[in-house]
Amino acid sequence: MSRLLGTVGAVCVAAFSIATPSISSESQRALHAAYQQVTGGQRSRAVATLNCILMAKGITVGLGGSGAMSSTVSRGIQTWTERLGESPFAFTKSDKPDIKVVFVSDIESGDDVQGQVHCLRQVAWGRKGSSYRIKGTILIRDNVDGRQLDSSEKTAVIEHELGHVLGLDDDENPSHLMGPFVAGQPVDGPTEDEVETVQEFRSEVRDALNRIEGDPQVTIASRAVQKRTTTRLADQRRLRRHRRSRFVHNPSR
Repeated sequence: MSRLLGTVGAVCVAAFSIATPSISSESQRALHAAYQQVTGGQRSRAVATLNCILMAKGITVGLGGSGAMSSTVSRGIQTWTERLGESPFAFTKSDKPDIKVVFVSDIESGDDVQGQVHCLRQVAWGRKGSSYRIKGTILIRDNVDGRQLDSSEKTAVIEHELGHVLGLDDDENPSHLMGPFVAGQPVDGPTEDEVETVQEFRSEVRDALNRIEGDPQVTIASRAVQKRTTTRLADQRRLRRHRRSRFVHNPSR
C-alpha cells in the first residue's frame, strides 16, 4: 500500500532512516508452507507453491486494454526489470492481464492511501504435475493535495505496488520505494538494498526448488501422495483431478 506522508515528513526521514527493506509476512508464510508441504510428502504441491512465489513463468500487467497510462505502467515494469536483472513482469495491452492496473479518484482504505494491490495466488497439483495462477488488481489514486499526480509520481506508486507482488513489505523510510509516498518527491525506483532483498528472497525460493527436485526420497513420497489423491478424486466426479490452494496478498500504501 502506498500511504501519503504529511507535513511531519521531514521528521520521519530522520527518525526512520535506519529502516531496512524486508520481505512481507505473507511471502514468508508462503515459503514456510512450501517447506511444510515437502515434510508432509507433498512435493508437487510444494513445487507449485514455490513457482507461484517466484512467478517462474512470468505474469502480465496492464490496463485491461490500451490507454493513455500504458507508458506509465510500462515504465514501472521496466524499472524493476532493469534493476532486478530478470523479468517476472511483462506489460500487455490484453484486456485480461494477470494484474490489472486501475487509476481511480479515491481508494476506500483512506485519504492517505495512494495505492493498493490485491493479489490472489492459486496453486494446483496432482498426477499430471503442478501449476499456478495469479490474478490481481492494483489501484492507483490519481490525485494528491487537490491536484493530479504527474507521470513520475504515478510510476513510483506502480513500482511500489509491484514491489509488494515481488514480496517486499512496507517500511517507514520515505527515501525507499517501499516507504510512504511523499507528494512532489517520488522515489526513482527501488534502492540497492530493496533490490538485494528481493534477489536474496528469490534466490532462497530457487534453492528450495532445486533441493526438492534433487531429492529422490521427496519424489518417492510425493508419488505415493499423488496416487492416493488421484484415487480419492476419481471417486468424487464433481471434483477436478487436482487440488487448489489460495493465499491472498492485500497490502496498501
